[in-house]
Amino acid sequence: MTDALFYKNYFGFREDAEQYVQRIRDFIESIPKQTILYKCKTSKYGKFYARYKNKKSGFMYYITFDVNKERYFIENIISPKTKEYLAIKETKK
Repeated sequence: MTDALFYKNYFGFREDAEQYVQRIRDFIESIPKQTILYKCKTSKYGKFYARYKNKKSGFMYYITFDVNKERYFIENIISPKTKEYLAIKETKK
């Protein structure tokens, strides 16, 4: 993932891309511990989502997922620059 971000010029330095991906991974690992999770309007993107705020850009991303017993399956990471962004928001779980 970091190679794609670097080679598509999203980041000027490979280290920045690696740090960005690591922050997202850390956030994803924290999802089961979060108290505020939301249901998606449509299950097309996943049943639930958590909001991830990129501190550098200020953008809010939605990480959609499904839950089966105690396992969390990440479906998408949706950027505010996509049409899917508005289709996600719904209510608290």
